[in-house]
Amino acid sequence: MDKKLGLPSIKGVARTSNDTGRLLIKRLSMIELSKPANDRAGDSKSLPAVVDKLAVNSGTGSMKELSNAERHQILYEWNETQSDFSQDKCIHQLFEEQVARTPEAIALAFENEAISYAELNRLANRLAHYLRSQGVRPDDRVAICADRSIEMVVALFAVIKAGGAYVPLDPSYPQDRLSYMLEDSTPVALLVQGHLAAVFSDKKYKGKVVDLTAGSSAWATQPETNPKTADHGLTSRNLAYLIYTSGSTGKPKGVMIEHLSLVNRLTWMQSAYGLTGGDSVLQKTPFSFDVSVWEFFWPLITGARLVMARPEGHKDPAYLVEAISRYKITTLHFVPSMLQVFVDHADASRCGSLVRVIASGEALPAALAHKFLRRFPHVGLHNLYGPTETTVDVTAWTCTPDPSLTSIPIGRPIANTRAYILDERREPVPVGAEGELYIGGVGVGRGYLNRPDLTKERFFPDPFASCDGDRMYRTGDLCRWRPDGAIEYLGRNDFQVKIRGFRIELGEIEARIAALPAIREVSVIAREDVPGDKRLVAYLVAGKGAQLLERELRDALARTLPDYMVPSSFVLIDKMPTTLNGKLDRAALPAPNTTNQVRREAAPTLPVKPAKNKAGRNGIVPAGRDAARESAYVPPSDTLEVELIEIWEQILGVTHIGIQDDFFQLGGHSLLAARMFARVEEKLDKKLPFATLFRGATIEKLAEVIRAEGWTSHWSVLVPIHEHGTKPPLFMVHGLRGNVLTFYGLRHHIPDDQPLYGIQADGLGTGRASLVSIPEMAAHYIKEIRTVQPKGPYFLGGFSAGGLVAYEMARQLHLAGERVPFLALFDSYVEAAGGYWLKSFYSRRALRMSILALKSSWQGIKSEGLIAILGKKFTNMGVNIRIMIWLLMGKISGRSERGEGAHPSFLNPHEAFTRAIRVYSPQPYPGPATSFRSTSLDPDTPDFTDGWARFISGKLDHQEVYGGHEDIFREPHIARLADQLMQALAAAYEGDREFQAQ
Repeated sequence: MDKKLGLPSIKGVARTSNDTGRLLIKRLSMIELSKPANDRAGDSKSLPAVVDKLAVNSGTGSMKELSNAERHQILYEWNETQSDFSQDKCIHQLFEEQVARTPEAIALAFENEAISYAELNRLANRLAHYLRSQGVRPDDRVAICADRSIEMVVALFAVIKAGGAYVPLDPSYPQDRLSYMLEDSTPVALLVQGHLAAVFSDKKYKGKVVDLTAGSSAWATQPETNPKTADHGLTSRNLAYLIYTSGSTGKPKGVMIEHLSLVNRLTWMQSAYGLTGGDSVLQKTPFSFDVSVWEFFWPLITGARLVMARPEGHKDPAYLVEAISRYKITTLHFVPSMLQVFVDHADASRCGSLVRVIASGEALPAALAHKFLRRFPHVGLHNLYGPTETTVDVTAWTCTPDPSLTSIPIGRPIANTRAYILDERREPVPVGAEGELYIGGVGVGRGYLNRPDLTKERFFPDPFASCDGDRMYRTGDLCRWRPDGAIEYLGRNDFQVKIRGFRIELGEIEARIAALPAIREVSVIAREDVPGDKRLVAYLVAGKGAQLLERELRDALARTLPDYMVPSSFVLIDKMPTTLNGKLDRAALPAPNTTNQVRREAAPTLPVKPAKNKAGRNGIVPAGRDAARESAYVPPSDTLEVELIEIWEQILGVTHIGIQDDFFQLGGHSLLAARMFARVEEKLDKKLPFATLFRGATIEKLAEVIRAEGWTSHWSVLVPIHEHGTKPPLFMVHGLRGNVLTFYGLRHHIPDDQPLYGIQADGLGTGRASLVSIPEMAAHYIKEIRTVQPKGPYFLGGFSAGGLVAYEMARQLHLAGERVPFLALFDSYVEAAGGYWLKSFYSRRALRMSILALKSSWQGIKSEGLIAILGKKFTNMGVNIRIMIWLLMGKISGRSERGEGAHPSFLNPHEAFTRAIRVYSPQPYPGPATSFRSTSLDPDTPDFTDGWARFISGKLDHQEVYGGHEDIFREPHIARLADQLMQALAAAYEGDREFQAQ
């Protein structure tokens, strides 16, 4: 045995079950000290009592005793991983040896650039000599802030060649987090790309700032020779890098890894997977995560080619497919959740160059592994596991196409690594029993920078090693041994989670939220309500009188946490659920839904005083028009935005999305963005690059890009708002503007089993109307709804002027022998025009409306100015002139005054509908109808009737709805309107069933 490596010996496995009692007291002190201080303080049991309890438990056989053979197998045979490697070399020396072997080979490629091994080494040497001249010594930290590029790789090698340990600073991190990392790591120098220098302009960092731009005057003339390691006192026991991970106390913690550990890890990887000069490795993991370490260094110490993905390219499956194909990538890494997106991508079959795929960062589902191997039968899939504290990975498993395998193991320990699965006494558990995984061996890191207390809690002397001084790391992961010696991952025993490969301490998020003044209590958990979509959810108890807004919460957290640590949902609850012993009952925390989540926008304020002459229904005062507009919610403006919102709602699990809401602030992330683009391609037949989101992650911006590419709606007239359900559909006719966006908000307030379709004006897409009369509009719309529902009963509705069309549809359907049990007229009025539109000016209603229009114009002049009002008047005059020309052309050409029969038109849909209204002469209708009339916003507005009683001889029900004419379909009134509508529909359904039964 190699004593220097500290591998297990017979001494480490010689203890038998008879030794258990003697070990209890010895180990209990270590257990107690390893607990957090608050846990120890709250433990009311005395040490002797705990000892007595453990002794009784072990004596009564509550825990299986291991035989000598079992103990030997678990601690020795399955940990027999000794393997030779260059223990006295640093990682950059292995690179320099490869440079000597293949100086002219391509080492590094990025976009359209490529450099050889020799050139990469020369650039790194120049910068390394410069850093040494600036005082960098072994174990000094040097921070690097760079986007993925050739400069990034040069900086990495330069730092370790100079003897320092590199500290990656992700430029996407919040300012506060970068400041903390700089303050905590105290780097002697900061290397930064020129365009990122502004990120640190307001930082308190006083060290040397070095421009990474190639050929920078500061280091361009430095020597190109390899810096001498020995002369600088650098050894393999010095630090190679310092990477920060999430911290349970609210601050990230820096993990220190030495060259010895890294050299062992990469030597094992080369032995296991064997890269050659013909291989190309895609580097796509952000360099602030430890998986990037092997992506950077493994190919460059073996003669392979390192290909740098473009910044943010790792989030875009379409780009990855293109890059793999273009650069003939043979090797790359995937977090399992991203691997799922990649496997599901339609073009993934183009990636014929792949030889091996490494999966790590989170549990690999067996179904995904099987699916990958079916689609890529000639590609090796390798499942790796390891915490940052133990140098990237410590166990490995090669997947096989075995459909009977229901879970994928994390495998066996890699070279010079030991794995222990221990109970609460830190004694090995039997095969198949659950325990906590501890890692020993060469890969165990030095500990946490500036955190001796935390280092003591997680790093312990290894009692099973042959050499004194060897340590093991407590992972917090629950595992068990399989009979074949492989390890199966079972979950966590604390509040650390892995989401999309990101290691997250929930305590850090809770600490940041708890610091906000409006929060009284907080708990954050990871939920997976949809299989394969794990999300962070924050549960909040607000302080008395506090008003929480989601956008404000997100903005506050974004100043201190990276985006992957900001919860997807914020749920507001009255109090935290507890178990019988008073602890938080996480299982009782409710799933996020539309009723319990923190509002995204401010709710409109209702007037305190009632209207002067007219109170609201049931004593509730209606909201004013201005109040309803105080919300920042912006509704869709066309059917494209409607379809995009539907896609977002499906992907994000969020409702009531406005066109200016940000995808990422709604809980979106890179994997969901990939799914969203796949749905856009499927539904809209538009293939968009992932970078589209960089222009603006809103519906509004995305729609602009799609329109610029010549998008046209596939809907002619019938627009599905809510397609699914068992009940007969409700068809709603557009208002004067012609679109159905007015009704879009109803989908959030109607039952899941109620289908809802909007009928939009013909010609919206082209701007030219072919339907210029109410009867022909009704006939055409009936033809369209019959494509969805060939036979009655039909349930119809119409808003404002659309009520005329809905009425005419009901009348035509009745004449055709169809049943129309329900006709809803939403704030719709009728006049008997009986001819040309000039007659309508003589009506009593028109006179009153003209008076109101004059009053409104005067108010508008005072608020908007004379020029703005005159502009509107001229626009309206232009509409009327175009309509008059159309009517005169009809007279001259001999067409019917009422416009029956479709004719080519130069009128747009709005003008055509205006003309149709003015010449429509309604005929009697014997069916039932319900008139939903808005409350008046102005107490001086005449309370005239809607006129329908003169034409409808069936039962006519009048219901008052809250808000003004334009507001009844807007928040907050739409919820009440939907409730009234559903009650009226239910009565109509019931009445029609009774009619059928007679």
